[in-house]
Amino acid sequence: MADKLRTQQELERLQAKYVGTGHPDTTSWEWRTNIARDTYSSIVGHPPHLAYIALAQNEPAAKVRAQLIRKMVQPCGPPPPREGEEPAEGLRRQALRVGYIIGRPGVVELQGNHNDTTQPDVRAVETITLHQQGRGPQAPGPE
Repeated sequence: MADKLRTQQELERLQAKYVGTGHPDTTSWEWRTNIARDTYSSIVGHPPHLAYIALAQNEPAAKVRAQLIRKMVQPCGPPPPREGEEPAEGLRRQALRVGYIIGRPGVVELQGNHNDTTQPDVRAVETITLHQQGRGPQAPGPE
């Protein structure tokens, strides 16, 4: 009996410490996102592995590293809408969960109180949608 309790406590401790271990309510999208982010961060964090990927793609290692870091924002696409939620709500949730930098596709600057996740700025969602469709404002290029 003590082993079962100890095993359960250890599992709960691991789930609290590491986000990627999941829990009973983890959706398949969250699971796939965690796996993809772990993979990308592992490749970026191990220079020989990064060099191998860069060589295979015939790209500079710095460029491959930057691409992998950008892919970590939404590695599996936008989150699916939750039950009773409109599709735009999922984008708002994602915009508030991930820190964004203005000026890159799929990236926005959130207006207002960044700590208040209950009142997201609608403009952030519109900007994400426009960037994903390739119609958003473009970052100024080198002159």
